[in-house]
Amino acid sequence: MSRIPSYKDEQTLREKLRDISLEHWVHEDLFSFHWWLLLAASILPFFIWWRLVDKTRLFEILTFGLICAIFACFLDVVGVSFLLWGYPDKLFHFLPPLVPADFVVIPVSGMLIYQYFSTWKSYAAAAVVLGILFAYIIEPLFSFLNMFVLIHWKHTYSFIGFILFFLVIRLLMMGLKGAAKNKESGQQCWPLFYRINSGSCGNIFYSSCNAVQMSIFCRCNDEFQVCIFYRSSSYAQRNIFCRNSGV
Repeated sequence: MSRIPSYKDEQTLREKLRDISLEHWVHEDLFSFHWWLLLAASILPFFIWWRLVDKTRLFEILTFGLICAIFACFLDVVGVSFLLWGYPDKLFHFLPPLVPADFVVIPVSGMLIYQYFSTWKSYAAAAVVLGILFAYIIEPLFSFLNMFVLIHWKHTYSFIGFILFFLVIRLLMMGLKGAAKNKESGQQCWPLFYRINSGSCGNIFYSSCNAVQMSIFCRCNDEFQVCIFYRSSSYAQRNIFCRNSGV
């Protein structure tokens, strides 16, 4: 019966891999044509993006790009670790994933389609186009240059994965924006709450609000009522509707 490898065995192999990887990077990758190509791919897309990005939405778009980079790096580490694909040439020997793709090309492409395609239909179409571009043009080109190796993976898997990747990132971004708006509308609601609290509905048991209306569950004249205050363009003018709650 074979012995189960210990952590010390694993550490020994990792040290050997570190030394081999460093030696390969110094003698084969550093300052080679592929290395300069990776360096250019890590810098040039940002110049293009900076000329095209909407500066008024810079923080929002950068947030989207950061989420893309985090997820792309995580998925790349998983793929390399499980030997689904590999990168013979690296910009930095201590980073297994392809840095230009994970931190530059994919986030920049995602930020641009997020900026220019505001509806789900147009954004999904743009995600499909990016999926075709990455899976059937860029990946085969890098494979031809021996900069990307498919081990237990296919380009079709990448095509589907890229589409799902960009759709999930946008869905997550919409959720974050919605949560931020709800928090902001909730903060705006408190001044109105205090005004009503000092009015005829003196006993307030529950309140909720959003960007359009504020609902208050209160007791007026020995009857439980739900009062909905619809916001208007003027803070002083509001339409008030109350109904018996049936309690």
